[in-house]
Amino acid sequence: MRQSTLLITLGEAPYGNQGATITNGNLDFAATGSFYAMRRATIQMPSSGKWYMECTVNGTGYSPRGVSSQASGFGLCKSNVITDGGAPITDGDTLWLGDSGYGKLFGSTTRTEWKSADIDEGDVISLAVDMDASTFNFRVNNVSVQNGSLNTTDPITPFVFSSATSYTNLSVNFGQRAFAYTAPSGYKSLNTANLPDPTIADGSQYFDTKLFQAIAQHRLFLDSTSPQILFGQNQEATRPTTIYLILFVALLMN
Repeated sequence: MRQSTLLITLGEAPYGNQGATITNGNLDFAATGSFYAMRRATIQMPSSGKWYMECTVNGTGYSPRGVSSQASGFGLCKSNVITDGGAPITDGDTLWLGDSGYGKLFGSTTRTEWKSADIDEGDVISLAVDMDASTFNFRVNNVSVQNGSLNTTDPITPFVFSSATSYTNLSVNFGQRAFAYTAPSGYKSLNTANLPDPTIADGSQYFDTKLFQAIAQHRLFLDSTSPQILFGQNQEATRPTTIYLILFVALLMN
């Protein structure tokens, strides 16, 4: 059983190292670089279940609005894709709704008008994802603006993007606080308490640590139950401290 609940926040940049600041417990996001900055959530979407999340826009939507005038947005990106570039939001590896009211689907590079007005300060973009049916539903202030098939079987993760020239920044809510709107029936917030129970009850049977205190000229012999990764530290006062990583590979012989 899980001993505690891990809440999802914003973490790594899925597309290079564009500058951004993340504050308020890694829930508030604002770009600082010259291109679009993106940050991916710390937990990817489970392969099953129904999940709900929200993103609040802080500021006025980009003006003049148009098909290519997204200053910020919220959605999903493929978990296993990492690319660099100025505006990778236009590739086929993302699904999002931008503050201009335009959005884009997985597998497409075309941005389409999903809402015929800017998404402005205080507006809440919500996303309901049904992983069992492989569908999504974007709402703005609890009014549906786009829904349909996810159109991908790849692992996916929530993400946000913003431009340094943006009028807006974003605040995400994965269930750390009360949602602005009630989640659809059967949908849950994304955290470890709501994930399916692990199939391995005791992880230490498969991954654990062993302590070994070396003495001069002693050798360490590994058997089949020993760790496959060994960390060693030189603690002699006359030498600089160095961390060594030694990787052992077991050869299976018939």
